[in-house]
Amino acid sequence: GAHYVEFKLLRQQDCSAYLGVVGNDFVTKGRRPEQAGFKFLAIPSKFDDTHASEHGWVFDTHSSMHRHGQYEREWPGSPKFKQLKEGDTVGLLLNVDAGSMAVYLNGTRCGMMIESGLPRPLRWAVELVYGSSVRIERKAIPLVTAEMQAFDKRMLQQHREKLLRDEFDSCHITVSEE
Repeated sequence: GAHYVEFKLLRQQDCSAYLGVVGNDFVTKGRRPEQAGFKFLAIPSKFDDTHASEHGWVFDTHSSMHRHGQYEREWPGSPKFKQLKEGDTVGLLLNVDAGSMAVYLNGTRCGMMIESGLPRPLRWAVELVYGSSVRIERKAIPLVTAEMQAFDKRMLQQHREKLLRDEFDSCHITVSEE
């Protein structure tokens, strides 16, 4: 099924909030979410790092990057670095069946942050860093049109092609004769 939540950025200046989901293997304060009885995790960063966990998939409100484990990456349609400001609303559309997550900014769909591969079960999570503050609201699921899906596919293809070009441009091949 699909689930949609909006996060209003109440305090954002020079700080981050990590918005997304965690799997049941994410450990907070020494306990897994289902053991602690959490339906929604709000995590002060001094306790646990959702953004650095292999069991967390989050949107970084400061860099606009997708963070998971030890990697951080741009994604097709991601907002620009430091584009988000106080008062902005970030929406996350989680499709549990497809294992995907789309991002909305102030009601406008940006694109697919996660195309597929999210495990089940998942819980919404927020990690607040350096004084950031958000208000969380469950909202009606936005209408996803065939046009939006086609746009997502085009953006993903362009992003993959750019990654391949960047990878090819950074390769150094040495050929020697023996």
